[in-house]
Amino acid sequence: VEMLELAHRCQSRPLLIFENGAGIAWHPESLALAGDFECDGFQVSSPTSVDGGYESLLALLQSWRNDYDLGFTGFGDCTADEVAGMTGLSPEGAALAKQRMFTEPLIWQDSQEQRAVFEALLAEQNLTLIAGGRFLHVMPRGDKAAAVARLRNMLQQQAGHERKLLACGDADNDLGMLELAEVALVFPGPAGGYLLPASGPVHHACRAGATGWRRGVTAVIQNASATTFSNTLSSTASDNATDADQ
Repeated sequence: VEMLELAHRCQSRPLLIFENGAGIAWHPESLALAGDFECDGFQVSSPTSVDGGYESLLALLQSWRNDYDLGFTGFGDCTADEVAGMTGLSPEGAALAKQRMFTEPLIWQDSQEQRAVFEALLAEQNLTLIAGGRFLHVMPRGDKAAAVARLRNMLQQQAGHERKLLACGDADNDLGMLELAEVALVFPGPAGGYLLPASGPVHHACRAGATGWRRGVTAVIQNASATTFSNTLSSTASDNATDADQ
């Protein structure tokens, strides 16, 4: 829901990878394939979603918190105002960020030993814990890199030719995606410094945020060969747009 609101600001219909790769969405204008279900004009698909969806995931996490005395606070435990305080989103944006489909962002408030217990419980249910820039994310197994690869394969099958990727990121949960792409654009992290993808070429953006994203992407594409990046830059949303580890 959060990303659909941004997508509707775009002049063209973007492909969406959301909740750290747990789901992908596309508009029929971009990809003439059927997903698992439809939402606001977009086809949505998740290869390994939790049975019963987000509400079942919250119930499972609550039961483990009670049974094993685990300390964590997730989006499902918070009001929109509390999520806004944690993320810097507006209350309206935080309310959208709370409307999730497959994953739960949380802040860990317990020991490393208890975290190991938690991750073992997740593994038994084919779930995993992914570290973002500000939150840990409980999600089905998979990541942004797998979602990007899946979308690229779908596009290549439809178009009949190879697609090249420019990936942008600033946190550990972006690393696989950055290494998958032909070109990586890395942004400074919340604490400063840059990730170091194992493969290149790698470009560094001078600042974080939507304005830095727009300037960095534009600069990389203008300096790339037309063959590599022809027809891959869509219109972007407002410079004031923000997100919560999406």
